[in-house]
Amino acid sequence: MSDDLETIVGETRTLTIANQPVEISALKVREIPPVIRALKPIMGPISALFDEQLTAESIIEMSMRGENLITAVSIASRQPVEWVGDLMADDLVVLAMAIVEVNADFFVKRLMPSMLRQMGQADGSMSDSDSSPQAMQNGKGTP
Repeated sequence: MSDDLETIVGETRTLTIANQPVEISALKVREIPPVIRALKPIMGPISALFDEQLTAESIIEMSMRGENLITAVSIASRQPVEWVGDLMADDLVVLAMAIVEVNADFFVKRLMPSMLRQMGQADGSMSDSDSSPQAMQNGKGTP
């Protein structure tokens, strides 16, 4: 498969989680809206994980919305919610990270910046001009 086609189609990875093989592949179009809805309330704590600025408040917020993470992982892994909810925490992390890695281009380049912009606009802390391409190129905008 060519590199260009691989970028479009994405990789597929098979893991063994809780003694069960789980195939992770790129999200399908119909899966994107429910994954975004599930992740939106926990984007702050998730972005703190990636920015290595995790605080006790972020951990508490994520813990209080654990069902959102379970729902998103269930949809993205195509596994039943009950099965995902019964995983040990370390298995859930391994599974979630595999989903992010397989879908990295989508998550990192499109979903996270878009959701963070929306969160900023909802807080009133960012104007539309702050996220314009020109503001971003000049280093004055917020991704």
